[in-house]
Amino acid sequence: SRSPGVAADTASFRGPSLAGPNATLAQAQAARGGMDALKRFMAEQAEEAPATVTSEPESPGKEVPAAAKAGDEEDKKDEEPPLFILVTGAADTDTAPNKANHDTARDMKVPHIMHLPDKVAVKDVIIGSFSQHTVAVGVNGAAYAWGMNGSGQLGIGTDDGFVYAPTLVKGVRGAVAGGSCGRHHTALFTADGELYTCGRNEEGQLGIGRIESKPKIAFVKAALGAGDGAKCVSVACGNNFTLAADVEGCMWACGFPDHGCLANGSDGRRLVRSNKVTYDNEKSFNFVGIYLDVNQQPGGRRFEEPLSEAPKIKQVAAGKEHCMCLEDAERLPAGRTKPRVFSWGFAGYGRLGHRGQTTELRPRVIAEFELPRTLPVASLACGATCSFALDTRGSLYYWGKVPNAPRGEATMFPQMVQDLCNWEVSSAVGGTEAIFATAEGKVICWGGSVAGELALGADGPRGQRNPGINFEFSNWHVLKAAAGYAHAAFLARPDDGFDPEGAPEFEPPAPRAAKVGAARGAKRGAKRGGRGGKGGKRGRRK
Repeated sequence: SRSPGVAADTASFRGPSLAGPNATLAQAQAARGGMDALKRFMAEQAEEAPATVTSEPESPGKEVPAAAKAGDEEDKKDEEPPLFILVTGAADTDTAPNKANHDTARDMKVPHIMHLPDKVAVKDVIIGSFSQHTVAVGVNGAAYAWGMNGSGQLGIGTDDGFVYAPTLVKGVRGAVAGGSCGRHHTALFTADGELYTCGRNEEGQLGIGRIESKPKIAFVKAALGAGDGAKCVSVACGNNFTLAADVEGCMWACGFPDHGCLANGSDGRRLVRSNKVTYDNEKSFNFVGIYLDVNQQPGGRRFEEPLSEAPKIKQVAAGKEHCMCLEDAERLPAGRTKPRVFSWGFAGYGRLGHRGQTTELRPRVIAEFELPRTLPVASLACGATCSFALDTRGSLYYWGKVPNAPRGEATMFPQMVQDLCNWEVSSAVGGTEAIFATAEGKVICWGGSVAGELALGADGPRGQRNPGINFEFSNWHVLKAAAGYAHAAFLARPDDGFDPEGAPEFEPPAPRAAKVGAARGAKRGAKRGGRGGKGGKRGRRK
């Protein structure tokens, strides 16, 4: 079967990168079934074994209880090998759009190990679906960033040039628990629930109560509400806006309001005089309190009746210009049995999942996940122009459009990815062109590449139409994938018997001092115009 939303005859693709991806998945599923049978046989044999085992020859006659030996085995299992960051795609993500100035020799078409300073062990990696920078979190709770830094989005105390090597961020107090990357800004929150932001703040996306033309080159504290604010448990950065959810289940939004991304019922535009539009940006995090039920007449009259009770939000997600949030399954209203999924913002190519392309100015329930046949949704993710959901069984749902798919080819509502229906998917992400899913330690990918981020090999094709296992990761057990513009990163540990010392490693070139990113950011800002109104932006939209 064909992956929804990806055309089978995409002209820009050069055929599947893996020979017979569907056959490969079927073979893997059959092999997994055989392994399960072997495990059951071994378990049955273990149950019939005697309760004690004989010790080593040097201690004749002495017996060791089986329980004690089993405990030692469990301790050994707990000592899993450390996690690694594997990176693919462009080393110079800022020049990737300009093929004339881009050094393709540094594009990584196979996975490369990226070490943190002093080889600190890693526990998480973060990329936005269209960001050109990466953040990694070490087991020590510190955050390290690298990539495009023209607007200070790395938070390392400078906005000069492009940073190749992971660098310790500045301004964050406490152990980092999670975060998100926007195009020109970044947000991180700590285990104590404190929220920090850095980078560009011309549209108020940092949520610090003021709008500034000069970027924040180190992280500053932002508050969800009055005073010190509520404790943050989830954050998502869009193109130039930020969403957050707090420990009480409340959702907050700040930044640029176009397409209704701030979920306040408005796109923020005001006509100040002929041919001149002002945007009312929100410079502080504002509470989102109104949520809409399922549209009862898709394509017809709009159903704008708000829910009688605001849901408790557990997770927020953001694409370039669209958003989603997930209700907390442990705090459902009376009478509900599974959490609701909400989406809003720009609806082009069905990325909101409402079977239409009408912009939503407030969070609306996605009808597909309300059907009795669907299992509860466990997590969400947004690509630049598409969306994903994982249910409690690990089934993956997809809707929207891959950017380089043929014009008009889109999935207008959530559909299960049939190629992965027998796999337990642990994560799914979409960059600007590439899509990745991790399932039972494997990397499954489809879509296209800007700079080889699909990692299909040095001589491999640029993309593939259908989901297929990427065997370039065959020596790794991959736990998580993250993807942005022209690059991707993976959280993985080496398989048993594989020595990562022999794997390719990323070697940072000499630092560049030119503010390539800053110049591009300034040009983009000039196209939109200066600020107006109460921090609004004037000029035409991008």
